[in-house]
Amino acid sequence: MRTTLRWLSVLTLILSACSAAPQATAPTQAPTTAAAPAAAAPTPAPSSLSGELTYAWWGTSAFRNQVTQDVINLFQQKYPNVKIDPSISDFNTHFQKLTVSAAAGDMPCLPQMQSTGLQAYADPKILRPLDDLVENKTIDTANVPKGVVDTGRGFDGMLYMIPTGVFSRVDFYNDALLQQAGIAAPQETWTWDDYKTYMTQLQAKLPQGVNALENNGGDMNPLVTWVLSHGQPVFKQKALGFDKQVLADWFQYWEGLRNAGVATSATEVAERAANAPLELHPLANGTVVFGSYAPNQIAGVQGGLSKAGKPGTIQLIKEPNGPAGSGDAIGTNGLTIGANCDNVPAAAAFINFFLNDPQAGAAYKSDNGAVSSTPLLQAQIDDPNSDPQLIKQLKFQQHLTTGGFVKDITYAAGYSALPPLLTTTYENVAFGKMTVSAAVDDFFNQANAILNK
Repeated sequence: MRTTLRWLSVLTLILSACSAAPQATAPTQAPTTAAAPAAAAPTPAPSSLSGELTYAWWGTSAFRNQVTQDVINLFQQKYPNVKIDPSISDFNTHFQKLTVSAAAGDMPCLPQMQSTGLQAYADPKILRPLDDLVENKTIDTANVPKGVVDTGRGFDGMLYMIPTGVFSRVDFYNDALLQQAGIAAPQETWTWDDYKTYMTQLQAKLPQGVNALENNGGDMNPLVTWVLSHGQPVFKQKALGFDKQVLADWFQYWEGLRNAGVATSATEVAERAANAPLELHPLANGTVVFGSYAPNQIAGVQGGLSKAGKPGTIQLIKEPNGPAGSGDAIGTNGLTIGANCDNVPAAAAFINFFLNDPQAGAAYKSDNGAVSSTPLLQAQIDDPNSDPQLIKQLKFQQHLTTGGFVKDITYAAGYSALPPLLTTTYENVAFGKMTVSAAVDDFFNQANAILNK
C-alpha cells in the first residue's frame, strides 16, 4: 500500500504541474468545443498511412502478449507502411511509466488505459480528446453501447479513451456444493436482504469446514455495487460521493455474516488480500460456495477446483440489488492517443482496427475484458472454437450490458489507492482493532485526502 500511495503522490504532483485547466463537476456530454465535421471520414487507404507508433500495454502473461502481437501483425498486414512498436509492462509499472511520460510531455502515441485510472490522465495536455475522430467516424463506435463508450470520458465530458474490453463484478458459485446442500440456485432478482437470508440458510446445510461465502467486507468492487444499489454516487470529482452511513452499514453487514460463521474469517480476508493466486482462494479450493469475482477470472477459479480434485462447475450470477435497484457497474480497458502524438491518423486507424476488425477481435479473444463491439462479441459467443469458459464469461457480460442493469460510474483520480485502504480498514474492524464508527471516519478522512490531491 505504501508503494501505491507513494506513486499516487508522485502522480498528483506531476499532473498538477502539467495541467492547470479546471474541470467540470460531472460527465454529461462531449463539449461543443470538441465538435468536428459531421460527415463520415473515408477509410484511409493503406498507402496513405505511414510512420512508427509506440503501443504501450500491460501484460505479464505470454498469452496476453501473443494475442496483442497477433492484432499488431494483422494491422501491419493491412497498413504495411505503419510500424507498431510494443512497450510491455506489468499493470503497476505501466501506469508508473505513464506518470513519468505525462510529466515529460512524452506519452506513447497509443497508451492502453483503464476506466478506473483514466481520470488521472484525462487532460488535453496529456491525452488527445477523441470526440472529433468519433464524430467523423475515423474511429467508429456505432457498434459499442453508449454506456460503454461513456466510460472513456473525463469529468470534463470529453472522450479520452475508446473502450475495447468490458469487465464487471459477478458472484461465482460452486454448483456441486449447492446440490449437495439441497439448496436451489438463487435468482438474479435477489436483494441484499435476500442474499443474507440465503447464505445463512445455506450455511446450516453445509459440512464442517465449508463456508457459504468468502468475506467481501474489504473488497472495493462489491462495495461499489452496494453503494450504487443504495442510490448514491461512489465519487464526486475529488471526493467520495456517498454517505458515511452507507459504509457503516456495509461493514456491519459483513461483520454479521462473519460472526455467524457464514462468511470466512478475518484471517482468510487478510490472506486473500495479500494477492494470493486464484487457485489458493477458498472458492477454488472447494471450501466456500460463493465468492465475488471478475467474470474473466472464471477459468482460474475453475482450474483451481480441478487441480484440487474438488467437484463442481463454477456458475455466474449478478450481484444483489438494493433499494435503488441494480448496482452493477462496468469498467473498461481501452486505447488512448497521447497529446504529443505526431501521427494521429495512423494511431486512430489502429484504434479503429482494434475496435472493429473481425479478424482483430477473433485474434484477441477478449483477453482483457469482453470485446466492446456488439457484433464481435456475438461472433465470439457463436464461434464453436471458443473456450466454453470464455463463452460463459462473454454471455454474462452481454446480459449485464444489454439487460438494463448497468449503473454509470466515473472513477475519481486516485481510485487505485482506495482498494488497499478499504481492505486494511475492514481488517481493523474484523480483528477488533477499530469500531465500525471509527473505521468509517478513518476511511473517509484518508480517502478524501487522497482524492483531493
